[in-house]
Amino acid sequence: MRIGVVTFWQSADNFGQILQGYALQRALKAMGNAPVLIRTERDQSLLPFSRKIKLFIHGFFHLPYLGSGGKKIRCFQKKYLSCSKKIYKSKGDFQPSDLTYEAVICGSDVVWSEGVGCGEYGELNFLSFVPKPIKKISYAASFGASSLSKEFSEFVKDKIFDFDAISVREDSGIDICSRLGRSDAVSVCDPTLLLKKEDYDTLLSSDRRKRSFAYFIGWPTDIPEKEIIEYTLRKKLHYDRLDCQKSKKTLKSCFSKKKTIQDWLASYSAADCIYTNSFHGTIFSLLFNKPFLFFPVKGDAQQLNDRILNLLKKTDLLDRVWNSNMSIQEQMEQPIDWNRVNVAVEKWRTFSYDWLKKALEL
Repeated sequence: MRIGVVTFWQSADNFGQILQGYALQRALKAMGNAPVLIRTERDQSLLPFSRKIKLFIHGFFHLPYLGSGGKKIRCFQKKYLSCSKKIYKSKGDFQPSDLTYEAVICGSDVVWSEGVGCGEYGELNFLSFVPKPIKKISYAASFGASSLSKEFSEFVKDKIFDFDAISVREDSGIDICSRLGRSDAVSVCDPTLLLKKEDYDTLLSSDRRKRSFAYFIGWPTDIPEKEIIEYTLRKKLHYDRLDCQKSKKTLKSCFSKKKTIQDWLASYSAADCIYTNSFHGTIFSLLFNKPFLFFPVKGDAQQLNDRILNLLKKTDLLDRVWNSNMSIQEQMEQPIDWNRVNVAVEKWRTFSYDWLKKALEL
């Protein structure tokens, strides 16, 4: 079956975003399908003037590629992902010859967030361009919040009833769909969890240094770094910190050696300890069975904690949320029953894989 996939794909330094797209394509191929990433992007001509100026400056100086992955992420996509030749900015960009799919899937990631908006780009993420009889399926789509504004709720309500099968990534997404009248939504695992550790082992780079790995997305987060480093030194480990999606780039980050997807995965494989505020950063701690701590984000982004708390609740690991009243050593050395965690993940993986397969067969 030829399947189109709509998801986020443009980041130059969000490793989890790229790997969720890779994982979904690989899972679909394992089912005997031919998936294609339908490349979509927001029409920059519709953005405020100040935003256009910022994007022009970033583009002129290649700032997006001075991040943690840079052009190496694009090389990974070119090698491992099947992508559409065209990039679509609105429903009107699609010609009948562009829609030779038997099904189109949207997801995963926060493709249904209010940040995506109610405009043309939002329409693309809700697959409004897909005509019948092509199947419309959401796989692990995320709202990135536990509730929606009245305006966005009205926009979403009309769209979700057009789907032949609907799944979301968090339990809160089920509640949102139910409140909007769609009671058959189910929660499935992020695409990265559809694959096993062994599936990622084939991608690892040769960097095998034992380390303490800190991976943080650029949201406001309280991080007791001094204590983390002291604990790292006591364990005689190399301290490796990677910051992604920061609004401000330092000279050091701009000119330091860029990590490939393979390097990022190797950092998890070789780590003795992992510290993160990232959803996918937490997922790969589970996949590689590494002791970790999750540091909640603050401010306007704190609603993004829900997706990670949902994940930790399903794996009975809520005690891995950083507690400022305990020492890093005390928390990090609390034992984890990885057999129990792996059983829970496998059960969730099997359910999600079977749901996706059945949705495609409807």
